[in-house]
Amino acid sequence: MSRESVRRHVDSHLDIADREAVREVSPAPALALAAALADVADHAADTRRDADARGDDALALRAGRSEIVARLALADRFGITTADAHAELTEANDLAGAVLFAMRDRPEVGDALADALDALGHTRGARDLRRRARTIRETNTHALEATA
Repeated sequence: MSRESVRRHVDSHLDIADREAVREVSPAPALALAAALADVADHAADTRRDADARGDDALALRAGRSEIVARLALADRFGITTADAHAELTEANDLAGAVLFAMRDRPEVGDALADALDALGHTRGARDLRRRARTIRETNTHALEATA
């Protein structure tokens, strides 16, 4: 992928803050580009989660789009095919759905997985699972109180 192609992609698809983050990357090694794109994607994911928590749907959608664009650029640059990425994304979504389904009745499942994610260094995912488990507990408690 040419530098011009990357520049056009960045200018067309990323929000202003994300564009600046990508532009700070020197044209150096591929690893630096991969790290920068991963940082942009992670920042966009954080922004999406924060916006979602605040109920700012418009910002959540824009940040989600930026996250996807950055992750797709990362995947494309390093030779991962769309089919591979789609299969992995589908599998990851299925797994996430199964976890959330299990957590509806047993929020401690989320706590156990959060501990495992923390041990692997995935603090953002762990924090999100703990937040969801807490919300489920609160919802379940309110439902029980309402029926009592």
